[in-house]
Amino acid sequence: MQRVVRNSWAATPSDPSGPTTPGGPARSQDLRKKKEATVVPEVGVVRAIEDKTFRWTTEGRWIDSAWDGKTETKRVEAWSDDYFALLARSDLAAKYLSVGDRVVLVLDGTAYEIVPPP
Repeated sequence: MQRVVRNSWAATPSDPSGPTTPGGPARSQDLRKKKEATVVPEVGVVRAIEDKTFRWTTEGRWIDSAWDGKTETKRVEAWSDDYFALLARSDLAAKYLSVGDRVVLVLDGTAYEIVPPP
């Protein structure tokens, strides 16, 4: 199960940018709200990608079930040169990393922690 967290802003009748004509500003605001919606998995959600299983944790990251939680991880910033080098190592790496932007992934016995750029 997933829950959707949305921007809490909403137009009010006294707000001049609120709904005035069908398909006008109200439609634009509605589309913007849908675009800004973020899907946040609930703790315990599991995703299977090819031969790997990832679970969502309270720390807000996806964990490869192959990681024992004790092995030190190599930290890799998303979209960095190291990140793209990791993608180039395996045809499946891109599929695995598509699970999210904060991921612990085990490839060839090495645990990588993918973190968003600052």
